[in-house]
Amino acid sequence: MNLFAIAVGIKQKKNVNKMFPSSDFVIMFFHYDGVVDEWNDLEWNHQAIHVSAINQTKWWFAKHFLHPDMVAEYNYVFLWDEDILF
Repeated sequence: MNLFAIAVGIKQKKNVNKMFPSSDFVIMFFHYDGVVDEWNDLEWNHQAIHVSAINQTKWWFAKHFLHPDMVAEYNYVFLWDEDILF
């Protein structure tokens, strides 16, 4: 199993929806704008782990929620930048 973690704001919702990885990933969203409920209309949203803290950076989230003890069970951990388009 792999972990795909991404800091997100509601403005990136369309981009994030395009990049939703396959089912062999656990998805963790770090909501830096505090907007969580507006993601509920995406059909895969219920599979994601949502962490919300207003005005934090992806590195703050990573430091607090991607501790080595927590991610040790995953084969790979991807910390993606939500601004990257593909």
